[in-house]
Amino acid sequence: MIPNTAIVIPARMASTRFPGKALFPLRGKPMILHVIDRCRESGLNLPIFVATDSEEIKEVVNDYGVEASITADHPTGTDRVAEFNERLNFEYVINIQGDEPVFNPMDISKFTSEFVGGRFTVATGYTELLDESEFVDPNTLKVVVGSKGNLIYVSRSPIPGSKNGDIKSGLRQVCVYGYSRDALKKFKTFLRSRNEILEDHEILRFIDNEFFVGAIQLSDGSFPVDVYSDVEVVERKLEIYS
Repeated sequence: MIPNTAIVIPARMASTRFPGKALFPLRGKPMILHVIDRCRESGLNLPIFVATDSEEIKEVVNDYGVEASITADHPTGTDRVAEFNERLNFEYVINIQGDEPVFNPMDISKFTSEFVGGRFTVATGYTELLDESEFVDPNTLKVVVGSKGNLIYVSRSPIPGSKNGDIKSGLRQVCVYGYSRDALKKFKTFLRSRNEILEDHEILRFIDNEFFVGAIQLSDGSFPVDVYSDVEVVERKLEIYS
């Protein structure tokens, strides 16, 4: 039994690279509902919520049997989740992104089990990255993980690098997050950091404020929908969940 924990899915309509993607139909169903399905399939039996800026998303989600609430306009999903948990007041929150319709449900279960009550108050996932084209793709988030299982840095650039440039692979982030209640409260007090703004990634706000962020190894089954061209790939991957 996992105590006092909820899954919160942040979802917004005004995505810069793919506006309205949360409701974009994949195999006849809005994307956000596929994300909810993957969370339900995790076997965790945790309460699931959606935090959104859109009445339209809220209506679709509520009709699907999941509680959704409107939050203020925020620069990141973590800001949205932090506001949401001020009302929910869960001890732990698992954040599954609203653009992850093929997130491996077993990864949700593994991540939650390892994070809740563990030694980190903030954590994210990672997996092996062997495709050189993804290694240099700025839409793929690369990570460096320390010897103590901590996240050292995350970047859109190919990291780690080498003097002679012979490194062609590494680790990529799997975009699930875990936060303790206190970590979310502190996050709300921090200004956006320089590295966060440059990399466009809020986990760096924690690192830049000296949080020890955990990194949990997961499978390579996740595939976020960043841009419209990702739709074809995701629809093929959804076949296993039909």
